[in-house]
Formats: sequence, C-alpha cells, structure tokens
Amino acid sequence: MLDKLMAGWKGRNKTPENKEEPNAELLNEYKEKLKGIVYDDELVEQFAPLFVKLHEHDPEGVMMELLESKEQQIQAIADGSAFKEMSPEQQEDIETNNGEEQTNESDFSVESFIVNRGK
Repeated sequence: MLDKLMAGWKGRNKTPENKEEPNAELLNEYKEKLKGIVYDDELVEQFAPLFVKLHEHDPEGVMMELLESKEQQIQAIADGSAFKEMSPEQQEDIETNNGEEQTNESDFSVESFIVNRGK
C-alpha cells in the first residue's frame, strides 16, 4: 500500500518532458511593459514568464492595465502633479474660506491650517 502511495506521489510530481516554451513575442511584450513598472532587469526576467502564463487566464490584459495605471498614479504623486490639479469645487472652497475668519480656534484640521497659514 505504501508503494502505491509513493508511486502516485511520484507520478503527480513528475515534470512534464515536453514542457511548453512561452511565446517569445508575448514574452518580449511583457518584458517591455514590466520595465516601466519594476525598473529592474532581474525582476523583469523573473516576472515576465509569470505574466505570459497569466495571459492564458487574462487575455485582455486587465492585470497589466491595473499595474500600469497604479504606476502612473505613483508617478503623478511623486511629480507633485496630483496635488497641482485641483477641481473647480475645491478651488471655490479655498477661495470662500480665505475671506472668512475661523471662529473656532480649536479646529486643527489640515484644511484649516492650509487656508489660515497666511493669516
């Protein structure tokens, strides 16, 4: 009985001899995309084959789009452009608060600090 269990375990853990090589074109495409996200050639070489395998389950590339959008958000924060772009409502709130005196001096919110820092 132990021999049967061992034979079954060995059969499951065999590596397939005719293992498929990843599509070279797809692999190169993912390498290029990953360079802009991880910035390290070693990590690109490590993760590109994983994304090729993931492509079987995510042919639209939703995961890669998510990573690219997150990288763009990080870059925007690092550049400071995320804070420079202000919606019109936020701009109006700041303008209306500039003319008003703060009646409650115990208000230590970030917004009140920014608005009242020049007063």
